[in-house]
Formats: sequence, C-alpha cells, structure tokens
Amino acid sequence: MASSVSMSLALASTTLGIRLSEISQLVGESETRMETPAEEDQVQLSLKISEAGPREDGVDEISTLTFDLGLAGDSSGSGHLARDVMIELCKSHQPITLLALSERLSESRGKVNTTMMRMRAAGLVEAAPMIQRLSQDIFGGLNRQYSARGADWLMGRGGLSRIDATVSTSLIEGLEKGSLGMDEVESALSTVPLDNQRILLNTLGGRMPFGFRIAGRDGKAVTERVSRLAERAMRRIRTVSVRLDESLSDPSE
Repeated sequence: MASSVSMSLALASTTLGIRLSEISQLVGESETRMETPAEEDQVQLSLKISEAGPREDGVDEISTLTFDLGLAGDSSGSGHLARDVMIELCKSHQPITLLALSERLSESRGKVNTTMMRMRAAGLVEAAPMIQRLSQDIFGGLNRQYSARGADWLMGRGGLSRIDATVSTSLIEGLEKGSLGMDEVESALSTVPLDNQRILLNTLGGRMPFGFRIAGRDGKAVTERVSRLAERAMRRIRTVSVRLDESLSDPSE
C-alpha cells in the first residue's frame, strides 16, 4: 500500500506544480500586498489536483483552471465567478472586502463568499486586516460615541485613556471644537501601535475590517505556499499508509 500511495502522491505533486505555474503567471508582483500580517487561518486544506483537459466551447483557460482546481465548485458553469475573483485578487495590491468584490463583479455577496472560502481552503487566499480603513472607522466611532455619551465616556469605557495622553487629549479637543476630521485622526493615531488602535476601535463599538488577498507578493511566493501546505498533507498520508502496512503485515514473516 505504501509504495502505491507514494507513486500516487508523486504524480499529484508533479501535476500540482504544473497547475500552480499557471496561477503564478496571473499574480501581479506587489511590494505592498503583504505589508500587514495575515490573520491566522484555521482552514483545513482542500485542493483538487487535476490534469489539464480539453476546454469547453466558450470557456477560457482561467475559468477551466479554477474548475480543475475545485475553486468553482461542482458546476463548470460557475467557473466565471471563480475566474473573476481570482483575477481581481491577483492584480490587487491591498486586501479586498467581500462587499467590494460583490459590487465590482455584480454578484451576490453569498456567492462571492463561497468562492472565497474555496480559495482560502486551497491555500491561495488569506484574510488580512484593512489597515488603511482603521483610522476611518475610529473616526466614525469617536463621533458617534461623543454625540451619544460625551467626552467622559470616551476617556473611560471608550478606551481613550488607554492610549498616549497627548493623543487622547488632541482627539477630545477636536471633538469638542467640532474640528476633528479624518486627517487629524489619522495623524494623531500615527504614533499609536496597531494593536492599541484595534483595541480602541473595539471599545468604541466597532470591529476591525478585514479583506482578502492572494497569499503572496508574487506568483512564486503563492506557489511556494500552496506547495508547502500540500506537501504537509501528503506527508501525513504517507505516514498513515506506512503504519497501515506495518499493522497489516504478518509478524511471523
């Protein structure tokens, strides 16, 4: 059993490398895409490995690739959505939200989310915080809570007392004078560590915005990531096959 499994896994690994080279050509190189650490992904690897076959009439190469890898689900007719999502992520330099993708592609958020989950399970895509939107959401939270509860609440349960006093004072003064704008909030928070900004947003009643990005600065990085995840899964399969052979062998031989 172990020898048969090894041969099958060797073939799968070779085929996967060929198909990943096709995806690698789609990924635009970016110096900013991976600047922000990704959230820890607990998604179990699920990747279909299939050799390239004949294309259906009217179906392009990228749609066929997404279907072959299982990214389009069981229906080849839904390959166009997986294709469009893949192209958008491969050319983006920043994480993209589900809402932005659904509006851009004129598709329902549910369908886009289903496609995205398949790509995450395949190791091609990962979730990352939308750092560029953090100051905007804090600005909104500050104004909303100041109008509803006042400065004392902001300095107490609102969380401003947990950050540098100079920063919190400037924010409160801006709110009281009615002069606090997005630029002022972004400038004031520039010296506040990212983790503290995230906590502040939570105490203001907001949540860290997340988006999705292709999992690598370029095609090579994406290929290496998926290959590493696949090899880890294949090692476990090899180990199980060896142990099964050992358990099934006759101890007297």
